[in-house]
Amino acid sequence: MSEEYSKVLERMRNEYFQQTGVYPDENSDIEIKMKILAGELHALGVNIDWLKRQLNPEMADGQYLDYHAAKLGLTRKSPAKASGTVRFYPSGNVFLDYTINAGTLVSTAGKNPVRFTTVETVVLHPGDEYVEALAVAVDGGSNGNVNPGEISVMVSLLFPIEKATNPQAFTGGTDEESDEVFRGRIKAAQGFPSTGSNAAYYEKLALSVAGVGAAYVAPQRRGKGTIDIFILPNGAVEEDDVLQNVKNLVLNERELGVDVEVLKATTVQGNVTVTIYPAEGYTFDAVKHKCVQAVTDKVSLLTIGQDLKLSDIGDALYHTQGVGDYKFDSSASNIIAGTNRIITSVSLTMKEGV
Repeated sequence: MSEEYSKVLERMRNEYFQQTGVYPDENSDIEIKMKILAGELHALGVNIDWLKRQLNPEMADGQYLDYHAAKLGLTRKSPAKASGTVRFYPSGNVFLDYTINAGTLVSTAGKNPVRFTTVETVVLHPGDEYVEALAVAVDGGSNGNVNPGEISVMVSLLFPIEKATNPQAFTGGTDEESDEVFRGRIKAAQGFPSTGSNAAYYEKLALSVAGVGAAYVAPQRRGKGTIDIFILPNGAVEEDDVLQNVKNLVLNERELGVDVEVLKATTVQGNVTVTIYPAEGYTFDAVKHKCVQAVTDKVSLLTIGQDLKLSDIGDALYHTQGVGDYKFDSSASNIIAGTNRIITSVSLTMKEGV
């Protein structure tokens, strides 16, 4: 920790006293020089502290964390653009085909609008009530994930088009990988060096590809010398593109003689019936939505091949504000994922306990 400016100056003034027997006058030339030098020494100490942090991937940030990652063959995931469908409505009857070209701009309303551009050319025919076109956010990031109906502004004027909107939500937009998430991948890679001979190595490769939300590696599933990689796309990139990008990467980075196959993991939806006993001062209606959110948060932490035990669900319910007690139905059981599956949701059938 760098020394505070006041302490640096005090130390210098005391040393001056030791050498001369007097303290420098407040407005003297030597006092002014001491203050300037103390400021520079303090700034130097701050910079040295910062440099020490950047030398360690546990504390480095920004581009300096990227430098540590590069030594391990890792790169930070770039932001991904949200995608969806924009619906265009005519102002009245259209008597001729009207073409809406790719590159047409629309946006949300408000002070900070999010812009989207169509990526295909579509034609509104006479008699059509509307026409739809695929579109993506102009900029990458999670702010492109907008709810149905949030797109309402036509940036590009399109007579005779009267209005534009999105009938479904735009999804798949992700922010640039944060320092903390990236640091986690770096630490995992440090724990399992890239020798090409362990499952963690191939998992690291898969997770480095944009659009991969989770990955699971099954060695020798098809026999000796085989590696199967199951991935779950997160919607940030087209699924076919994600699969192909992972295949291309592992084919280039695999060991000689190893047969690698990349597959999409299948999803599992569970169902659990539970009786909820609200705590004193709470109603059933007040806590049931919190219970759903608590279990949803628990499910979000699962990865491919990871089972969800009833005890884990119970733990989430127990720590939900307003829940006094709970009791699972006799038919309830652990939700099993399997090596190539991931649990993505659990439907809670809740009864009110009395």
